[in-house]
Amino acid sequence: MDNDAGACLISMQMQLVTLQWLSTNHAAFSSQLISPSVLEKVIRRHAHKVELSHLTDVDYPKMVLPRTSRLYKKGEPSDKFILILEGRAIVTIGQNEMNFEAGPWHCFGTELLDKLVQMVDQPPQRSQQQTPQQKAPATRSSQGALVHLPIASGSISAGAPPEFDAKKVTFVPDFSAVIRDDCTYLEINAQTFLLAYKSTLINKNK
Repeated sequence: MDNDAGACLISMQMQLVTLQWLSTNHAAFSSQLISPSVLEKVIRRHAHKVELSHLTDVDYPKMVLPRTSRLYKKGEPSDKFILILEGRAIVTIGQNEMNFEAGPWHCFGTELLDKLVQMVDQPPQRSQQQTPQQKAPATRSSQGALVHLPIASGSISAGAPPEFDAKKVTFVPDFSAVIRDDCTYLEINAQTFLLAYKSTLINKNK
């Protein structure tokens, strides 16, 4: 979980409030899936800040906004969950393209979190994992005795966290969202979530 470009430090109080909000508002952030210590690191490393107050007219239609100000585009698959911490974003939705403001503690991408919870609840099968019924391969020696061969190192992944393909986890928003003011938000994509889940599993198995 390396630092993302543009990540910013938020206050300890904001980190605590954000952790409490996440853990109480969606099962994806329960302590059973992501431990509080790991979630705290995720919050600290994936908070972003966009400053637009220096722009003279953010409503000018031809103005080129920073890439980080565009959170979602309608109909474009996204792999990220976003929680507004401070500031606001403008959400455009519906055939009539109605606009409304999304302020602090408004979140987007819960559909993605639902898919991630379903994924970790049904982890992929490990084709090379040795089950209790499996036996090491055997061959006969030159004297005819049955000899069990040692299994190659690394071929058994018992106790290791399952491997997931984060690229397969996306959702298609039916809205667009753009930051139109100074804003701090938390962005957690599918890969970040799965890494946090695996880190929690590893810590539990220590």
